[in-house]
Amino acid sequence: MIFFSATLLTAPKVDYSIESLYQEVLFHGPMMQPLEVVESCGERGIVSQIVGAPDPSAWIRQPLRQKWIVDPLAVDAVLQLMIV
Repeated sequence: MIFFSATLLTAPKVDYSIESLYQEVLFHGPMMQPLEVVESCGERGIVSQIVGAPDPSAWIRQPLRQKWIVDPLAVDAVLQLMIV
């Protein structure tokens, strides 16, 4: 869970779809598209809903673990939001 300031809720609403964001701004393929909604974006931050990565076995043939220690797709989502 990521916490944010209530002042972010007053940031400007985003006027583009996730589809157009991935087609026009970001370069990530379908497996690396965790952003579901970008609600608002401003100088003080960004508010977004993301989806986490599938179990390691979906990406790795013989994973060392059955669950991620740190969700790699959530980490990448933060980096993607920095580009937005």
